[in-house]
Amino acid sequence: MSQVVAFEFDRQGVRAAVADEADARVSRIAQVDRADIETGEQLADALRSALPDVRWQRATLVAVLAGEQLRCRLLKLPPCPDGELPDMVRMQAVREFALTEHDAVDYVPLTFDAAETRSVLAATVESDDLEMCKAAARALDANLARAVARGSSAAELMTKLDPSLAGGAHLIAVAAPESVDLVLLENGAPSLLRSARAPGDAASQAVVSEARRTAAMAAQQTGRRVDSTHLVGFQAPPGKPDLTELDAVGYLEQHHGLAAEEGVAASKLVGVAAAAISAAQESSPTFDFLHPRRPVVDNSGRRRQVLLAIAAASVVVLGLGFDYSRAWKLKQEISARQDELRDKKNGIEEWAPIREKAAAIDNWLETDVNWLDELERLGRQIRPAPLKTEDFPADTDAHLTQFTATRATQRDQTGGTIDLRAVSRSRYSYDEIEQRLRDDRHQVETTQGTLTAGGGAYDWETQTSLRVEKPTEEELP
Repeated sequence: MSQVVAFEFDRQGVRAAVADEADARVSRIAQVDRADIETGEQLADALRSALPDVRWQRATLVAVLAGEQLRCRLLKLPPCPDGELPDMVRMQAVREFALTEHDAVDYVPLTFDAAETRSVLAATVESDDLEMCKAAARALDANLARAVARGSSAAELMTKLDPSLAGGAHLIAVAAPESVDLVLLENGAPSLLRSARAPGDAASQAVVSEARRTAAMAAQQTGRRVDSTHLVGFQAPPGKPDLTELDAVGYLEQHHGLAAEEGVAASKLVGVAAAAISAAQESSPTFDFLHPRRPVVDNSGRRRQVLLAIAAASVVVLGLGFDYSRAWKLKQEISARQDELRDKKNGIEEWAPIREKAAAIDNWLETDVNWLDELERLGRQIRPAPLKTEDFPADTDAHLTQFTATRATQRDQTGGTIDLRAVSRSRYSYDEIEQRLRDDRHQVETTQGTLTAGGGAYDWETQTSLRVEKPTEEELP
């Protein structure tokens, strides 16, 4: 037979209740005092020690959390539909409890009108405690099905013991080891949940004080007075007629076959037993930190069709938007290029006169020659040797009497013309000079010689026109 094992742990040890899945009969409750539980393996060892007869591979585990492990708070949220409520609770709880993304959050809705302010009782547990429970389940090779709050589980059981608690506002104080769970039920749902210390012989008096304090907190938070206060596992002090005792142990014995072992205080394990019974009966727990409330997902065909239609429309809109964006961007680029070309064109027109002048200078430089170089060359060719040379050819000596250099007059022509007038001692002198003047860049175009009277030894006059070409780049110095 499959069994449900609900367990809780704290610094004092482990307490557990076993319920049969078939009839929700509580077959055993047990506790083990152990203060060294810090890991999942240690928790699993403590459970094996407390319940040696359980076949763990076939067991369903329920983690019961309370005290320092559990924090609860009433949250007020803006109006919203139920589908958006889980996400809004999560966001608000992260701020209220200073949570991390790994901490579990569950809640109980207290108002249901989507057009009005939403009120919920939110609860969270430490992620380390929840992970320890999961690790213990793995070590036991068992299935951890739920993680619930001890106080709300006990309150659910009390509404079965006394159905009148399902309506109105009622405060229930449930005994636990060295503590008390205080739950305010409003119309059957918990709107306030807290734990307080209630040690030893002074437990009843401490519970009365904590109940009064909790009622005041409830009136401040909800503005509603508590209709009645009920004690579970505690005796009402004398002179307190407003406190009602609920016999939870008797209810468990009568309806769920509870038979407490000797040395086990069943009245302080009502919350654990209630969690085991709820899981065996497959009732939905008030809080389940393994499976917190999430947005409702509609898997109907209509929703699927609507989503597909929305997706298709989104694709079309995105496609049109993308095409429009590309066209607009292309238009902007074309406009920018046109502006750039216009600016460059204006710049070209602005610099046109300067470019024309520069071109004229370049053309002039291209067509001209270095006349100083030509004059030096001419002197060397006409008289190639100094006069003081011993073998100077005096009989054929000549010298210039006139030198005229003219650059090319046409725009596209290069070079120029040198007109020479020279006198020599012999009519044959200039033949040699003419040969020396000719080369690849110099051409003698005309030569005319005449005999002059009264010229002395240099009585032969010659006129020559010499064509000069501009030197190439290789010939330039």
